[in-house]
Amino acid sequence: MPRSLASFTVWTATDPAAVTTAGGSLIVSDISRFTQRGSTQPMGTVTFGASTSGDTYLFGSASQPPDVSGTPHAVTSAPVNARYLFLRNMTAGAGTDNGVAGLGEIRVYGDAVSGTVSRLSLADIVKGGNGTGTGFPGLAIDPRNGAIASGDPGGLNQTNDTNHFSPGPYPFVNGVFIPDGGPNHLSVQLNSVGNTFSNFPNTDSNSWDYIEGGINQGSGSVLGGVDYNSAGHTMLGLHANKGITFDLDAIRAAYAGYAIQNFMGVAGIVSGSGLADFWVFLDGSLVASQTNLNNPAIAFPINIPILNSNRFLTFVSTDAGNGYGYGQIIIGDPMLQLVPEPATLSLLALGGLALLRRRRESR
Repeated sequence: MPRSLASFTVWTATDPAAVTTAGGSLIVSDISRFTQRGSTQPMGTVTFGASTSGDTYLFGSASQPPDVSGTPHAVTSAPVNARYLFLRNMTAGAGTDNGVAGLGEIRVYGDAVSGTVSRLSLADIVKGGNGTGTGFPGLAIDPRNGAIASGDPGGLNQTNDTNHFSPGPYPFVNGVFIPDGGPNHLSVQLNSVGNTFSNFPNTDSNSWDYIEGGINQGSGSVLGGVDYNSAGHTMLGLHANKGITFDLDAIRAAYAGYAIQNFMGVAGIVSGSGLADFWVFLDGSLVASQTNLNNPAIAFPINIPILNSNRFLTFVSTDAGNGYGYGQIIIGDPMLQLVPEPATLSLLALGGLALLRRRRESR
């Protein structure tokens, strides 16, 4: 069966000494003191880096779960059979799994599990998930620096007529930025390999709220008569001005046996009081856009075919050169459609034939 990230293994610390904090980051101080939930298997059977102590993983400080106040850290050595992982501090109460102050939790994504997937939610990825609903409500990404964030920050400012591309905090997020075309068509970097675009409007270089896997602060969610913040729907909150680039190669690596067939969603503005634009890029090439939007009754469907050679998918919102006020751009139900690779289909077919043969022989 193809590998899936729809499930993940959770390892829980057995005593406070398993996790320490240093420089605002959570440190695995004794990996042997973690136990797989629902099992007595010790964490020591999984290799984390070159040693079993002192390894730093995604982020953390001893605040409240999910911990979002520390500095993000790249995963330099993922566990065996894993794609990426998430370490958070756990405090008593507050919805923790064990309710014991000071203990830690590690979620290992990408263990070899059976199952199939057909689509991935980009909104879930923004919330720290793997695209299948494992993200944490309230997690967001700061477009100024790529940091994991939460809360309602209001306006986010950068120096006028400047652009800065920051690496994303998760493997599936290549990077983020606040776009400003300036008065002279400045080149804005869209991804980590340096693809740029020089036709954004002269924005005010500011952004309202974070990049959200849900509704933006003080913003709407109804586009074309559909509430994308309601049950059964998802949304990217991209209140102007902000950009986010997803790494399709990282997603392919995590979902071995699958090809990304296309992106599907709808885009538009959910406020009639301002003007804003949306832009979609594939490997730095513009593939969809609408400018000077001000009618929340109109949703623009987006269907972008994706080849195996494509690596970066970028979404941008801008303020139409009119300031970011009420520039409430959203992407509703932002999904990557996955299909099994031909080799995987062949294996599935062979498995089905073998099962049919066994059934016939058992009669």
